[in-house]
Amino acid sequence: EWAPGVKLAGMDEQPSAEELAAMVRDTMNAIVVYDMSGALTGVLASFPVHPTAAGDRTQVYNADIFGLAATLARKSLPNSPVVAFFNGSEGDVAPTYINHDRADVVRIAKLLSSALVGMVTKKENSEELTGSITHRAKTIDVANRMVPYDTLDENCYCNLTSANVPTDAKAVYGAPMFGGASDGRTFLTGYGVGEEIFTDTWSETQGYKLSAPKFVFANIMGEVIKGPLQTLLISVVNASADPNIPISIHGIGGTYFAGVPAEFSTMLGRRARSAIAHTLGVSQERVILVGLADAYESYVTTACEYNEQAYEGASDLFGISEGQVFVEDFEALAGEPPINMTS
Repeated sequence: EWAPGVKLAGMDEQPSAEELAAMVRDTMNAIVVYDMSGALTGVLASFPVHPTAAGDRTQVYNADIFGLAATLARKSLPNSPVVAFFNGSEGDVAPTYINHDRADVVRIAKLLSSALVGMVTKKENSEELTGSITHRAKTIDVANRMVPYDTLDENCYCNLTSANVPTDAKAVYGAPMFGGASDGRTFLTGYGVGEEIFTDTWSETQGYKLSAPKFVFANIMGEVIKGPLQTLLISVVNASADPNIPISIHGIGGTYFAGVPAEFSTMLGRRARSAIAHTLGVSQERVILVGLADAYESYVTTACEYNEQAYEGASDLFGISEGQVFVEDFEALAGEPPINMTS
């Protein structure tokens, strides 16, 4: 994280407060576990980034940068502890790959591993986690909801008539999904399937999202895609998504881990962390998001990010206000009495 007054590499001027706020966090968090004798037994690290440095051309199943970083760290630490990485709000964060190949994976994994080993061995900025182990969890329904919009997004809606905005009753897949994300474009980009594909008509639930079925059948089906692939694509564009998904907040003393069943964008993650921290009466640094936890609800963004209809917004299934549902429900869950799991 950059301190005020520090110039960033490649920038001639000091970034504004707004620019600083929009930057991706480069902070790694870790829980280090010791047994009763003081021997290191496990390390659980968190860093928000897609593990997609290897690229689609890699012909083997692999754990990408996180898998290699965990292996390297385990070999470098005493007692060969269990080392694992979990993700955060990385929906719009890609690794700094160059060629999308093994060399990229090794380079980035070494950076992650080195940072983690340094944290564990030097014990800088660390403290003992004490207190009760607590648990909060519930299943939420993100479909057909009415929630208050975030004032930061006020200009991202058309024709606002109240303080509440709806989500869709059903999932809608946006056309840009089939072009792939920035770190993994598909062959369909050669046929005009890319980001910023819109419909001309505003929907109070889906904004200007152009549904994938309409786009595919009108522009691609029968002309480019034939045979078994056509059958597969038809099944994909007609797929449905379960709006009932679990969320959770787990605490160790005054540090909390929020189980996010989706891939939040960076900014939506910050809003969720802020809401949880405010309700629990702790600093935002005490709230760590655990992405892709317990279920998977695709990507979820803020309303303004959704309006861009890039890959992430197009993948936000239940509409422009789905992100705000998560923020509201995480805030409500944080206010519920916890279950004390300490024996």
